Amino acid sequence: MRRRRRIGVGVVSVMLTGLATLVPAPAPGRAQTALARAEAQQVPGVRVEVRELKRTSGDTLTLRAVVVNDSDQKFKVAEGTSLSVPKIYLLDTANRRKYTVVRDEKAKCICSPSPVVKAKSRAEIWAKFGAPPEGVQKLTVVIPQFAPLENVPIRQ
Repeated sequence: MRRRRRIGVGVVSVMLTGLATLVPAPAPGRAQTALARAEAQQVPGVRVEVRELKRTSGDTLTLRAVVVNDSDQKFKVAEGTSLSVPKIYLLDTANRRKYTVVRDEKAKCICSPSPVVKAKSRAEIWAKFGAPPEGVQKLTVVIPQFAPLENVPIRQ
């Protein structure tokens, strides 16, 4: 009886190991697919990918994105400053509303630091916004230096 149980456990273990090799593991930093993407307007080889726009607690939305720099130079805004996360905003075109990054009592944005993205690398950014009414299911995401990302779905 013990021998059968050992053989049975061994067979199941081998089967699960075999199945695991059939399912490709996600590449590091690429676990999620982009909901929207846009190329930098003045820097070839740089793009932004919105990974998530999600309703979160406290009647807020959280935006998560990745700035990908496939160019040979670091990515900075034309004036010599880095990508400005606090200047990101959301547009609800149906209701004609603009949602800016939430700020704390000291006027500091509730967002990631603004990155300088080195050549051939990527940087994750995030920001919190006030949430639109429940009926709004898509927004336009406006990130400085990139074309507006329209019709980005809001996840619950």
